[in-house]
Amino acid sequence: MNSKSAILQNNSRRSSYDSVIKNIKLDTSASFVDGNNIPKKFMVIKKPASDFLYPNFWELIWKTDSRVIVRFDKGHYIRQKWLNSDSTLAYTVGQFTLWKKTITDKYYTQITLTVKNNKENKSRKITHYQYHEFPDQQTPFYSAQLISFWKIVNKKYEGTISSEQKESEMCPIVMYSATRFERLVSICAIDICLDQLTEEQPVSVSNTILDVKYQVSFESISTEKQAFIDKTVQHIKGAFLWKKEQDDSDPSNVSFRDRVRKPLVDAQFILYRKSHYPNSNGRDLEIFRLRKYSAID
Repeated sequence: MNSKSAILQNNSRRSSYDSVIKNIKLDTSASFVDGNNIPKKFMVIKKPASDFLYPNFWELIWKTDSRVIVRFDKGHYIRQKWLNSDSTLAYTVGQFTLWKKTITDKYYTQITLTVKNNKENKSRKITHYQYHEFPDQQTPFYSAQLISFWKIVNKKYEGTISSEQKESEMCPIVMYSATRFERLVSICAIDICLDQLTEEQPVSVSNTILDVKYQVSFESISTEKQAFIDKTVQHIKGAFLWKKEQDDSDPSNVSFRDRVRKPLVDAQFILYRKSHYPNSNGRDLEIFRLRKYSAID
């Protein structure tokens, strides 16, 4: 896609987006982003940290019928009571009452929320994820955990969205970060490329980033962030190549999780070993892989 067609497509999306949220008292820092085959799969929010404390955030979640929310920062900037790991289980935010159940994993926190709109007397189940392995001021080196985490998010999303909601272009995955909007753009691009690889479609990281940037009116993405996207996509490509080779030699089925995980772990270990243990032997690879698998599982 060239830049002119991307601009025209973005203008069309913005018109549709404006009609969806015109009655919501939230500025245009909330933007829809198309997935590979799902229109408006994402809604990314670029807001000051304090704005997430107010009812407008939950009004936006309610109006768009969102069921999955993902946060990509360590948590030093947004002081929401319902995100704290205390004993309180219920909170009131404007016209909404939130009940929560928190599950803490090794590299992310999952909060299952029952959100009640007191004006409408209706309730919904919403899942909030907070990914902890994205350094607040850095781009992560390893991508295996991120891919594993994102598979969990997509599985939850697919389990909560109906075919009618897909057709109506509602129920997006909401993503936010108090200070690092650029990483949200990166996640959208990685998801699109991952889906294209899964569907055996042509993949262009640069065109995908360009398309996402226009949809969110984002000026540019750092060289470091683009390199991380490139590296992640290359790791995924390696996983599919490894799976093809395995299928050629062994017809038994291998799960997507396994075919993605093994080459990613191998590639990461090679880089790590070269920089930290240049004289180590090949046997270390299998030991590292076993440890990494247990960490991901």
